[in-house]
Amino acid sequence: LPFATGGLVKLSSTTIASGSEATEGFVFASVFTSTYTNYRIYYNIREKASTANATNGGLLFRFGSGGSVGTTGSTTIKHSLQYIQADSTQNSVVYGDGYDIGTLCQNFSANEDIYTSGFCEVLNPQVSTDPMTVISQTIMHGTTNTNYFEHGVNIATANTSYDTISFMLGVGGGGGGGSLNHTTTKFESYGTVTVYGIV
Repeated sequence: LPFATGGLVKLSSTTIASGSEATEGFVFASVFTSTYTNYRIYYNIREKASTANATNGGLLFRFGSGGSVGTTGSTTIKHSLQYIQADSTQNSVVYGDGYDIGTLCQNFSANEDIYTSGFCEVLNPQVSTDPMTVISQTIMHGTTNTNYFEHGVNIATANTSYDTISFMLGVGGGGGGGSLNHTTTKFESYGTVTVYGIV
């Protein structure tokens, strides 16, 4: 999707096939550089079929530097997601925070097959003088939670430079502001994630 001032340059793409699921297989090491200020990332991720999982499932992302996602949280990332349900009056807001971890959709029920699809824009991941922000639009579809659309924002509370991002399905913080970190339970998943630089 080209912008008025330019377009998208494909930087990296990862596809995990059904049968080769991983708990955190979509890792993009050192993908953010000084070449681009902002990035757009498309994701289409499905949980391994018919596997048990916990409540409050969601699509999460994790930031890192030096080519890897860290295990020590250094920056709090706060998020808010507004959701609506197709062909329904269902609508509300969920929110929370995490340490170097963000949320793109959340609140799947326990033991349901999870599917998410959408895109996010990562703004200023390499600019250590400005807050890093992720703006997202995500379809959330499961065997019990169906046809939800979530529009969200994640923002770092400290000005930290990141070069690496990963995506995973896992336990979110719930709808009432629960805190997340890298130890959250993750679910095996497969699909495709592609990263573009915005010109």
